[in-house]
Amino acid sequence: MTIYEIIGTVTGVAGVWLAARENIWTWPAGMVSTLLLVYVCYEARLYADVGLNAFYFFTSAYGWYAWRHYNTPNSQAELPITRTQSWQWLWLIIFSVIFTLALGYTLTHFTNADLSYTDSATTGASLAAYWMMARKKLENWLVWLVVDSVYVGIYLYKELYLLADILDRFQIVGKKDLFPHQLSGGQQQLVGIARAVVASPKLILADEPTGNLNSRQGEEIMELFQRLNQEGTTIIQVTHSEKNATYGTRILNLLDGRIEKND
Repeated sequence: MTIYEIIGTVTGVAGVWLAARENIWTWPAGMVSTLLLVYVCYEARLYADVGLNAFYFFTSAYGWYAWRHYNTPNSQAELPITRTQSWQWLWLIIFSVIFTLALGYTLTHFTNADLSYTDSATTGASLAAYWMMARKKLENWLVWLVVDSVYVGIYLYKELYLLADILDRFQIVGKKDLFPHQLSGGQQQLVGIARAVVASPKLILADEPTGNLNSRQGEEIMELFQRLNQEGTTIIQVTHSEKNATYGTRILNLLDGRIEKND
């Protein structure tokens, strides 16, 4: 694990967290992250990922320019969420296959790239998912989920453990280039939690950390907190959930600002 991977991952998570709060600094944070990940992926000989992160760098630069000069983009806000039509799926699949074969062949025969076709396939699928996301196609999350899962395997194979760990825990690789209005309350909360744990802090202060999450996600976050606590991280959680409280090693019950019970 290098300092470039650490800073690139941290700034990437910070960029999503800032996007959820409609903060313009989401774009420079994203630019720093993608620029560093260009270097990380180059060193790992994942050249298709180099190109993908370069693409994300320029989209972040455009987003920064658009927010500075045209305020928050509202064209996508007016676009309704729709399902992907059969003919659109067909063209997306054709594009992904041709892209994978062409780039995979190029990387295999003209570079020393590692995992040429796998890396090319994830890049092609990412570009297809990016188009679906921009057009607010409902199924884009399914495509990102598949891409995330493959990326976790690639990063583990290349010993990029921090990137793999964050993707595996929070499935956020496809969300770092979203506009704020494209993040739900639950996604914003997951991003906030990811930002809190990515640097392995000694102390986490959590105020209703699962309030906007469904029951399964809430349980996963509590289990994550439990593992972090066992690894030495102190976690202070404020919650109205008796179930969440059971994950703690010490429970303080408050009533009208006073400690009523100490378990």
